[in-house]
Amino acid sequence: MHLKLPASPKVALALIIIFAAIISLSAQQKPDCTVRVTLLQVNDVYQFAPVDNGKRGGLARVLTLKKAVQKESPNTIFLLSGDTISP
Repeated sequence: MHLKLPASPKVALALIIIFAAIISLSAQQKPDCTVRVTLLQVNDVYQFAPVDNGKRGGLARVLTLKKAVQKESPNTIFLLSGDTISP
């Protein structure tokens, strides 16, 4: 048995097939999705306050460095590892 469709349903069916093919092809193309992640790690913190009259050390200096790196790389993860001994 051969079905004969009027012109408008044939056109509609052809458009649906073309649309499905375009969607299928576009779904197969992977977009370029590269993300740069920066890891900052501090290990074994024994002194929280700066030493040598504020010239060395201190977690405030570490925070300043972290903020500077985050401006360049917003995907920055800060890790405090090791042991921490409070004074």
